[in-house]
Amino acid sequence: MCKLLAKAGRFDILHSFSAANYSFLLSAAPVVVTGRLFGKKSIVNYRDGRASQHLATWRTSRLLRFADRIVTPSEYLIGVFAQFGYRAQSIYNVIDLERYRFRPRKPVRPLCTTADWKSFTTYRAR
Repeated sequence: MCKLLAKAGRFDILHSFSAANYSFLLSAAPVVVTGRLFGKKSIVNYRDGRASQHLATWRTSRLLRFADRIVTPSEYLIGVFAQFGYRAQSIYNVIDLERYRFRPRKPVRPLCTTADWKSFTTYRAR
């Protein structure tokens, strides 16, 4: 939370991925409140099928009214949010296979560095 408060002034938009219940409380709620305090736009990217239970039983879910946008991956969640008076929009989890075609690639061989108390060793992973 301290880092969020310290850096929020540098950005135009604050974004948070969130699920229901404690995930919302720990990730989205601080972003939405900080956005409101600093006059910044906030986006909550909500990804949990338990949204109905969360919105009905968690008082902290009311903080969603301060979010500038609620984004979900499905029409189902848009409907759930609508039942509670929130407007959400969907950005689907799909990829255009015509635009991004598969092509075989060489395996990744990361460069790794290890250290012990005497020296550093750098090697290529196999």
